[in-house]
Amino acid sequence: MKRIVLITFLSLLSLFAKAQEGDSCQAGDCKNGYGYSFNVNSKDMYHGFYKDAVFEGIGYHQLPGGNWYFSNFKSGMPNGFTVYNEGEGTVCGVFENNQKIGPHIKILNSADKVERELLIYTKGQLTASKLFVGEANTENPCLAGNCDTGFGILKSDDTLMSGIFKDGLFVQGEVQLLAYNVSEYYKPPTLDQSLEPYFKYFKRLTPNGVEEAAHMTRGSRADGQFILINASTNALKAALFEDGEPVKIF
Repeated sequence: MKRIVLITFLSLLSLFAKAQEGDSCQAGDCKNGYGYSFNVNSKDMYHGFYKDAVFEGIGYHQLPGGNWYFSNFKSGMPNGFTVYNEGEGTVCGVFENNQKIGPHIKILNSADKVERELLIYTKGQLTASKLFVGEANTENPCLAGNCDTGFGILKSDDTLMSGIFKDGLFVQGEVQLLAYNVSEYYKPPTLDQSLEPYFKYFKRLTPNGVEEAAHMTRGSRADGQFILINASTNALKAALFEDGEPVKIF
């Protein structure tokens, strides 16, 4: 079992490394700055920021098999809180040294229920999982799980929160703004680090398709690198923000 896990981990490392070695830069600066690259042979694609020709900073990476990752990349690998899809639906959770660690949350929606799967990883290995199902029309605001300390699904007015709670505070997962067709995924800093920047991903339904974006945030405002994708219109955008205002658009 250990050998299989090791081979899988090394194979994933190889995929990320080869993707960058063979990239063909289509736009921008794929060495130091923002760039868009697409390898015509492998179909590997990256839209985001680089340092020394390696993925570094906010980016979107799609591997040849279709798996994709929105992350704050470090040394070419997904790092910290990441939103990704490896063929079984959208998932969010923390990566460390390209290994999944701690709780990851898989989004599973049905017409009349709210479904989420909690996945627990230790050093890249899945060690536990549990399905949570909440009735959408219940009067109890905590639709499933423990919305005080633990994993829960909490509905408050037009907001649906799915994730990890501690002492009644949301500490990691997805927040849906139901009235605006917007979903945000993030792991906010602790109260004593409230001014520290953190990674946030959001998607929203527009008349022109689904927009997906990832950026660094400080407080409630974009502050740092920002990327956006709209697959329906083939739109790729990037910018640098300061205190909620764009200071450079690529």
